[in-house]
Amino acid sequence: MKNNRILMIGLLVIVAMTSLLGFGQTSQAERAKFKTVGYLPDYDVGHIDDTVDFTQFTDVNFFSMVPENNGELKFSDTGSASQLKEFVTKAHKHRVRAGVSIGGWNLSDNFVQATSKENLSTFVKNIAKLVDKYELDTIDIDWEYPDVSEAAQFESFMKALKKELTPREVKISICVPSGIGSTGDITGKWEDNFTPEALNTADWVNIMAYDAQVPGEVSHSPVDLQANSLKYWNKLMGGDKMSHLIAGVPYYAKSNIGTVMTYNRILNIAQDKIKGDKITYNGAEYHFNNKKTIKEKTEASIELKSLGIMIWTPTQDADLTSSNRLTDVIVNTIEKDKRVTLDKGRVIFGKVAVNPPKIYKVPVKLLTNLVCVALALVGVLFFRGGFNEYVPDVSIKGKKIRSVKFAKIIGAGLLGIALTGLILINLPWYMILLIALAIIGAIYYIFFT
Repeated sequence: MKNNRILMIGLLVIVAMTSLLGFGQTSQAERAKFKTVGYLPDYDVGHIDDTVDFTQFTDVNFFSMVPENNGELKFSDTGSASQLKEFVTKAHKHRVRAGVSIGGWNLSDNFVQATSKENLSTFVKNIAKLVDKYELDTIDIDWEYPDVSEAAQFESFMKALKKELTPREVKISICVPSGIGSTGDITGKWEDNFTPEALNTADWVNIMAYDAQVPGEVSHSPVDLQANSLKYWNKLMGGDKMSHLIAGVPYYAKSNIGTVMTYNRILNIAQDKIKGDKITYNGAEYHFNNKKTIKEKTEASIELKSLGIMIWTPTQDADLTSSNRLTDVIVNTIEKDKRVTLDKGRVIFGKVAVNPPKIYKVPVKLLTNLVCVALALVGVLFFRGGFNEYVPDVSIKGKKIRSVKFAKIIGAGLLGIALTGLILINLPWYMILLIALAIIGAIYYIFFT
């Protein structure tokens, strides 16, 4: 009977520890990787240090490189090679994937000639050279927008680019419009411009869920636009494509007369005392996404199981010292949600893999687990008689308890404390309940049968 009791306790410890390890790993594995993608324009690099915390992003895109008719690439009038080098260095320093966006509004006219049959090969190879030279992780294609007659050409371009960049482990993203107006109505047959096959060639699609203002709606990016845009493009791509879609949020306001104002500027005008999601300035009413709207949009992106959230642009956020930062809201919302975790994996650029730096700081949770395991081992040693010579005989309420039995009581107590700690730290409530019932059953079997 004595050996059976020891065996039962040993089995209980093994089962509990196995459950902890197994369910702990499953819990982590079930968390979907979630991206935070930021577009950083070359004309705004002077604001990066004051407004952008790279640790809050998984991916950033330098905006923009401009295609030329002959398939060459050039910097925009406000961009330069030194800007791009510094951008990539800062991103990689913080384990953030660095990309370049090619094209953009008013910068897409030359895509047609650059991707023609005569120039396609040259264009694709020049993009690959750009990747190798600046050690890029992502190429973002921002062709705004292929005409219906150019849809097949765009598709051929995407396939050729994918073939060229895949051996380098470089990712490709495509930028598309919201597809849905601010009132919830579809704005056109966008599948005629971006074929599903072209979109599915990319690793993911960034949806510009803003600038969607239509008559009848004052906001260019209302809260419902996030979910509506994701659902629209998911259906267009064939369904079950949420894990390849990222909807964007704007850090700027748009007025009823079409003028724009950055979120940072709004804070300055309102002296950080924002009420609601609109502000009147110089006779115009500006509508923007406040902290509440950004939180709800982030929650919608998570709820729909999309790949992440995109920001245009982080340099328009409040300063790093402000309590009104929108990016803080996004990251805090992600961190509080147990379904997702920031996609801060290793950085891949060119043919070189850079693993995350070693972090020697021991997390509190890990340290607590180690203490509990150590306590459990000491408890087992007490129970097995390893410390009998140090345990005295005791008397409790006039009843004498010999040292051997008292050592077992101490061991059982330590095991109970250790297992309780491990369970409370690592498991959800329903597993805690199951293990509690198992412990009660084991105690009953050991001491009362």
